[in-house]
Amino acid sequence: MRLFALLILCILFSGCWDSLVDKPIDVVGMRPIYINLGDDLSIEARLLDNLTNIVTYQELILAMEDLVGIHIIDNSDPDNPQNQSFIPIFGINDLVVKDDVIIANAGTTFYSIDISDRTKAILKATSGIDANSPSQNLYPAGYFGLFECVDEERGIVINWELVEMEDSDCWR
Repeated sequence: MRLFALLILCILFSGCWDSLVDKPIDVVGMRPIYINLGDDLSIEARLLDNLTNIVTYQELILAMEDLVGIHIIDNSDPDNPQNQSFIPIFGINDLVVKDDVIIANAGTTFYSIDISDRTKAILKATSGIDANSPSQNLYPAGYFGLFECVDEERGIVINWELVEMEDSDCWR
């Protein structure tokens, strides 16, 4: 009889229990930034922050922002260096450059980026992932909240950006 009463109580109150993690209701969330082979990765220059590796190459300064990307600085006039552009690479932790090609390391992935045209940074190859296979960055690392679900047919997720959003099926 006691077991029956306990079972009835469990059934009555089971509808009142929430899941362990409630879906966030936010107005902002993260959206993936996709790339494909042949894409120009460079975006508008941004403020230098948390620089961990600085490499000089010809008239350029390549300043790595740990886990975020590479600042491209035109140093053709050393008295007046110009912050030219930024290459976002999620998880970057090292870089080298030779023969107009930047090799950027982000975890188990290496990106080969052609900078022979100083106004562009063209993705030439990747290793550690196949550019035609599903992305390894299915969610923004270290982020908790809403984010746009990754569409693996759009390319490789190279970074994430904070944007306004109403709802998403993806969250953590």
